[in-house]
Amino acid sequence: MMPLKALFPKFEIDSSIVISSLENDSRKADKDSLFIAYIGFEVDVHNYINDAYGRGCRNFLIDGERTPAFQKNFPDALFIPSDDLKMDMSKIALQFYHYPDHSLILIGITGTNGKTTTATLINQSLRAMGEETAFFGTVEWLVGDQSYEAQNTTPDFLTLIKLLHQAVKSNIRFVVMEVASHALSLGRVEGLNFDYAAFTNLTQDHLDYHGSLEEYFMAKSRLFVELLADSNKRNKRAFINGDDPYGQRLLRVLGERGIPSDSLSLEGKGLFNARDIQLSTQGIQYTISYHNKLIKVQSSLLGHINVENTIMAYAILDKMGFDENDILKSIAQAVIPGRLQKIIAPNGVVFLVDYSHTPDALVKAIDVVNSIIDEGKRSIVVFGAGGDRDKTKRPLMAKASEKADIVIVTSDNPRTEDPDTIINDIMAGFTSSQNIYKEIDRRDAITLAYEKAQKGDVILVAGKGHEDYQIIGKTKFHFSDVEEIKKLCAAP
Repeated sequence: MMPLKALFPKFEIDSSIVISSLENDSRKADKDSLFIAYIGFEVDVHNYINDAYGRGCRNFLIDGERTPAFQKNFPDALFIPSDDLKMDMSKIALQFYHYPDHSLILIGITGTNGKTTTATLINQSLRAMGEETAFFGTVEWLVGDQSYEAQNTTPDFLTLIKLLHQAVKSNIRFVVMEVASHALSLGRVEGLNFDYAAFTNLTQDHLDYHGSLEEYFMAKSRLFVELLADSNKRNKRAFINGDDPYGQRLLRVLGERGIPSDSLSLEGKGLFNARDIQLSTQGIQYTISYHNKLIKVQSSLLGHINVENTIMAYAILDKMGFDENDILKSIAQAVIPGRLQKIIAPNGVVFLVDYSHTPDALVKAIDVVNSIIDEGKRSIVVFGAGGDRDKTKRPLMAKASEKADIVIVTSDNPRTEDPDTIINDIMAGFTSSQNIYKEIDRRDAITLAYEKAQKGDVILVAGKGHEDYQIIGKTKFHFSDVEEIKKLCAAP
């Protein structure tokens, strides 16, 4: 509990008002809450002030321009105006929850592709080495052994701070989080002091929100040039994919600003370099060249993309001071659900289930298939595109898929759009109609791929990965690519 005046010393607030919680969900608000009405990606929380008031809440932090109207409508309530809700919410939440980031080692991973795999590798490795962790990502949120449904890749700020506070109370030291571009734009990590920040790559995605690739990059770069730069952590450091042109831009900026950074490369451009790379259906093997050391890495993960992910995880864990053999052992044991997840059918067909839902991710996933497939065997890809999202990438997804021998276009999460319209937008991007099939029902599309496959062929089912649902209209229906494939494989 805390006197409200302690959070807002510049305002004339009755010193007897004490609050026990900060809330942005009106269903959780009561007479002892401060309700913060920020504006999110899809929701303007100001619309829920009436509901919070009805539940007894009388203390509100809201947009300054809207204060007079709300004060008039609710004269017995206190409305504190803000010119910058993101910044003010950050300041008061950190103060209210006693600055949990100061007691934690925060590791943030951003980039278009590879965030989930890299973050999961680090989290699984820390746990394998006996550390308690908190983890926030696309697949799940964890505080120790307590699991929460992931509402977003990165929790909203108040939820995140509450969970960080819980981590401190649970004597957890390490926090690993995927930091999405939306999170950086909307202030979900505003004011946090990061110890380590990693950049995997940047390719087209979320342009429906950011407007351009440059704005998308600027959102991603905030993790480094603002949050990491302003962090008060003594050993703070950035880890950058030096093979990515946007990574090179970041390295130049970080160098100019004197922010410690290490680069990683598969092309000999970094401090940590991968060489002697061997790829197979069993996994990856390669050697890290680092200063005068040669470190041999093995993993059951597949393809060049996971060379990038594992070298990033190794570099971060190494700089954190963990034992080299312990790091290598934990990386070798790691399993990433929905990221090139392998299922072998009884007839010898290999399925790979992957989350790749951007043109670049799809290209890289198909490259993985083509790099491990035996001579004379075929690659088959099943994919779609989400509705109510960036339409410009749909024809680009078609071009990306043309590296496969057989392509089946289907539904992903159509949301409120007509699935046929989405598929037709994709079909417009193909340069040839040969070996291109259209099957609107995703279950039937996976079945069609299996019917066309022969022993040794590899089927990539892309776009959903770990997700166990489809969004049709505004409703989530249970649907799992992994479950559907296992049913096919079990069928007589």
